[in-house]
Amino acid sequence: MAGGVAVDYGRAGQHREKMQAALDSAVQIAAVMQGSTADRQVAFRSAFDSQFGANASVLSATPHLDLSTPGEIKGRATARVRTSIMGVVGYSEMTIGVSSVGILSKGAEFMMVLDVSGSMKFPDMSGMTRIDVLKQAAVGLVDTAIANAPAGASLKFGYVPFTMNVNIGTGNAAYVANTTHALFTGTQWAGCVLERPAPNHLSNVYNAANKWQAYIYPPETTSTNCDNPGDGTNNGYAVVDPYVPGDRNPYTRGPNYNCMRHAMAPLTTNAAAIKTQIAGLTAEYNMGTILAPGVTWGARLLTPNAPFPGADAMNSGVRKVMVLLTDGAQTTEMRYDVRIPTKSARYSNSKPATYSDLKPAGVPTRSRPPGNALKVVG
Repeated sequence: MAGGVAVDYGRAGQHREKMQAALDSAVQIAAVMQGSTADRQVAFRSAFDSQFGANASVLSATPHLDLSTPGEIKGRATARVRTSIMGVVGYSEMTIGVSSVGILSKGAEFMMVLDVSGSMKFPDMSGMTRIDVLKQAAVGLVDTAIANAPAGASLKFGYVPFTMNVNIGTGNAAYVANTTHALFTGTQWAGCVLERPAPNHLSNVYNAANKWQAYIYPPETTSTNCDNPGDGTNNGYAVVDPYVPGDRNPYTRGPNYNCMRHAMAPLTTNAAAIKTQIAGLTAEYNMGTILAPGVTWGARLLTPNAPFPGADAMNSGVRKVMVLLTDGAQTTEMRYDVRIPTKSARYSNSKPATYSDLKPAGVPTRSRPPGNALKVVG
């Protein structure tokens, strides 16, 4: 008898799990749909019935939607479940119940993390370039969110372009250390940043004692085969190309070499402006694709902290949504060909921007690496 009771309770538990999933889904549908109370009730019941379905062991199932509390969607459901062994001792059925509560969002903030690396220049299976597919999808996300938002909901949109680095914009130099470093002589900082030392590398909080580091690609040897040749010292370049606003080419010689030129866009309610900016994104050849900087800054821009305080508070009832769009090929800047020495940008992200700290520790300067040529471009 004890074993039979366990079997009946186990079956009832399975029905309860399925009913909970059906109720959660029905509450979510009722919460996001637009329409009258009656429309929501109909959609709620239809969703519950389709998810829970018919079962010979379930005698009846009754869902109920409660819209009496402003800002909340409450659902509950009960069911009578047929027993087998317990029926021998007079218990032919059991009653199970579940509940679910949905909190209506006041709005949503969408942060799009967008891969603009060199591989995005190539076509996908549709024949379109990957960057054009990405832009089409990002603009479509904005339009879809607006079309489906409940009346009165506040929507904000922003994006973070990334390659192997990110660009916070030259107007945010106050949050970045070494933007006027001597290596920028003849040009200016182009807006790319390195991450802060741990534990601040994952923090969303800014303080003046823990600034981000200006991206500086160090000078290499004097060989003309170098990507970014030096002037024969550890303190300068053979050629420094001036910074030109609007120029998307990341291969300007000097400290900005390989710095991605598209700056991130903080959250705004101006959807039209964001769509226009997305349409202007381009994919340029670069030396790698790393997702982490884009995702980290995407999370930062969804918080109300400096340097981009446009987001609502985390407990404000506004949904925080981050969407990553990429072709999925993550590479680093390993470029083992005859043109690059080992003194390259493969340095610690947490070091200050002095050349002695930028070079790989313990690696001597040489005009080319050993072994066969291999070039990986993101």
